[in-house]
Amino acid sequence: MSYGQGIGIGVLISVIYSIISGGFNYIYLTLIDPASAKKMTEFQHDKMIESGRTEEQYEMFMNSAIGKMMTSLSVQFVFQLFFWTFLGLILSLVIAAILKKEKSFFE
Repeated sequence: MSYGQGIGIGVLISVIYSIISGGFNYIYLTLIDPASAKKMTEFQHDKMIESGRTEEQYEMFMNSAIGKMMTSLSVQFVFQLFFWTFLGLILSLVIAAILKKEKSFFE
C-alpha cells in the first residue's frame, strides 16, 4: 500500500462514517427522541447561568444567528461531517506513514 492509497482509504472510511453518524444523530433527534434536543438546550442554559451569565445574555445568545445556528440539526450534521472527516484525515496521515511499504527496486 502506498502512502496516497492509505490516506485515500482512511479519508473515504471517515467520510462514510461521518455520513452514517450524522444521519443517525439527525434521525435520533428528530424521530426517536425529540425531547433530547430540549434537554441539551436546558443543559446549555444551566451551564451558562452557572458560569455567571444572566438570563438576558442567554436569551440574547439564543436569539442571535450563532445561537440559532448551533441548535440547528442540519448545521450539526454538516459540522459532524467536517469534524470526522478532518479527524480521519489526521489519523490516516499517521497510520499511512506507519504502514506504507516502498516498492522494491526490481518491481
